[in-house]
Amino acid sequence: MTLHPFNDGNGRLTRALTDLALAQGEQQLIRLYTMSASILENRTAYYYILESSQKGTLEITAWLKWVLQTLLQSLQQAMARIDRVLAKARFWQAHRTDDLCAEQVKVLIKKSQGNQGLTRMTRFP
Repeated sequence: MTLHPFNDGNGRLTRALTDLALAQGEQQLIRLYTMSASILENRTAYYYILESSQKGTLEITAWLKWVLQTLLQSLQQAMARIDRVLAKARFWQAHRTDDLCAEQVKVLIKKSQGNQGLTRMTRFP
């Protein structure tokens, strides 16, 4: 059985509840990943598997497999973000005593952003 308490917003509610359930299960103060973002990135597949699972038999193996694959993708994305942040922190730590002018710092920050879509990079003193 599927519940749709709202005319609009069921997806947002589901994503929020999914993240809440994961947070409660982990009992951590900080979470470095979110299922919501991965679900939104794979929205077409999400709606397809959701509809497929809601109609027909009570077989939910495909749904569970999709959810677990999406969770894995979320965790892998979080690890990649952490690796990028750590690499930048190591770079600035290694060059903290270098006498760089403001323009050089700007160029290094711009270069480090690349295609990652980051808007800011902090230089450690």
